[in-house]
Amino acid sequence: MSRKSRADLAVIPFALIERPAPPADLLPAEAALWKVTVKAMRPRHFTPETHPLLRCYVHTTSMCEHFAARLREAPDDRKLLSVYDQTSRNLIAIARALRLTPRSNRLGKDDVRDARRSNGSRAHQS
Repeated sequence: MSRKSRADLAVIPFALIERPAPPADLLPAEAALWKVTVKAMRPRHFTPETHPLLRCYVHTTSMCEHFAARLREAPDDRKLLSVYDQTSRNLIAIARALRLTPRSNRLGKDDVRDARRSNGSRAHQS
């Protein structure tokens, strides 16, 4: 029986990667968004190397919601509008990188959205 190297022991078998739990240090609203996002995708969509990007997505979404609420109170604040605009652009870029947007989730052999958990059209779900 051969011994396993430290590198071999550090590798998580792909079959064991399911839906990751939110990191313990996220705020409750961020943890809830993490869970909703992860649940909407196929079980193995978020592998360990995507977790930092998913954390950025959750945090940036929280920031966008904060800036949007402040803009409702002060709609003429140009500086706040600029910050909100840039933050929302960053959010879209992160969502695309994670393949969360409808355009990056077109039905096909590479479809990653979990049809049973998606809000998409029932006609395309199996």
